[in-house]
Amino acid sequence: MSPALVDDIAGLDVYGRSRPYAGPVRIIHGDQDDIAPVAYARRYLDHYAGNAELEVVEGADHGWSSVPHRTRLHQSTLQFFREHLEPSA
Repeated sequence: MSPALVDDIAGLDVYGRSRPYAGPVRIIHGDQDDIAPVAYARRYLDHYAGNAELEVVEGADHGWSSVPHRTRLHQSTLQFFREHLEPSA
């Protein structure tokens, strides 16, 4: 990593950047993520004014390295899109 990238990342307020979004949010996070702890995902819930839900996937790591975990990730994402993006009948 270059020093410029490190400086960029150090100054990034990821939680503050999320605050203005008012739409629905589903956060899907593995409980075995050794890079970004689940506590980071839980902290996002405070920034979405009740519009967010957190789905913690048991055994999933940061890279979603198993097929069953990736399948769960994809299915949950697709379900969320269907619930919030498809027009009502």
